[in-house]
Amino acid sequence: MKTLQQIETEIAAVIGDPTTSYWLKIQLRTRLNRDPLDYAADSKALCDILDDRASAILAETLQI
Repeated sequence: MKTLQQIETEIAAVIGDPTTSYWLKIQLRTRLNRDPLDYAADSKALCDILDDRASAILAETLQI
């Protein structure tokens, strides 16, 4: 398990990386001020929805 300091270092690296999308940088900056359980649940829900959508698009594209 990573320490909080390791995670904070990773977050700073992602935010400081010029190749990181503006959207992701904003999300990291704004979500860190919220309750961590709330933003973790919201992030998982978003990930699940977008993953399902990507899978459906792929299935339709490949007609499987």
